[in-house]
Amino acid sequence: KRLRQGAVEEIKNLSQNGYEKNLTAYTATGARQLIDYSRGKLTRQETIRQWRNSEYSYAKRQIVWFQKEKKIHWFDINDRYFLQKIKNTVKKWYTSPT
Repeated sequence: KRLRQGAVEEIKNLSQNGYEKNLTAYTATGARQLIDYSRGKLTRQETIRQWRNSEYSYAKRQIVWFQKEKKIHWFDINDRYFLQKIKNTVKKWYTSPT
């Protein structure tokens, strides 16, 4: 979908307008694959495969990071009372003495 929405053209425009590889946009997930695709180094299918793998790896690292954070409160959105539990938790934050 992102390819159909113009991701390759966006990368090409950045390059054509003189933006260097150290630009923050080039560090986005999938940017390296799009650059290689726009230069003919990867096929469309290989670009999609590598981009998906890159996104999957990034999501996996995020999950690991979140699991290590002890201050995060997790709520089960399948629990029919999850909104009330969130409200109760926030209310405790604002009413508990510091």
